[in-house]
Amino acid sequence: MSQHTYQRMSQLAQKFQLGDADAGNTLAEKLRSQLLVRFACAGISPTDVEDLVQNCVMDVLGSLERFDESRATIETWTAGIARNNLRNHYRKKSIQSRFEISSESAQDLSAIDSEMIDTSAAIGEAVSSLSLIDQELLRMRFSMGLSFTEIAEASNLTEANARKRVSRAVEQLRRKPEIISILV
Repeated sequence: MSQHTYQRMSQLAQKFQLGDADAGNTLAEKLRSQLLVRFACAGISPTDVEDLVQNCVMDVLGSLERFDESRATIETWTAGIARNNLRNHYRKKSIQSRFEISSESAQDLSAIDSEMIDTSAAIGEAVSSLSLIDQELLRMRFSMGLSFTEIAEASNLTEANARKRVSRAVEQLRRKPEIISILV
């Protein structure tokens, strides 16, 4: 762009700030055409290009009062706003892609969820058929993650006895038909 165009855009910005709506429309169209070229080269989808252009035009027009002609041309200032908008766009896309789940994956997850619910219900039913002491020992071992020494202290058993009771309770569970169907 020539120096004449810079002055022209600068003049349009000044007129727009003074309330000239036509100058604002002309400035917006000039910005839009420049930004379309800039973002089209960025390798992003046409929809995203349109969104970025619109955001940048709005940012530029909305913050013209902060523009200082002595520090940069309006083109340079606009390029900085465009760069920041593009950087934010890539950050958002990066975050979205980390959390996107394809429809096949979502179906797989819902199938896994229903399997887990069924499995959890079957295990809960099998555990409830055990004695209360065995249920509590299994809860301490597998839910609370206690060691056999800690289980023994908490239940007034020897460590060897706590180990045997937990092992026998697990073996009883393995023989239950609802657990066998899960393991197979």
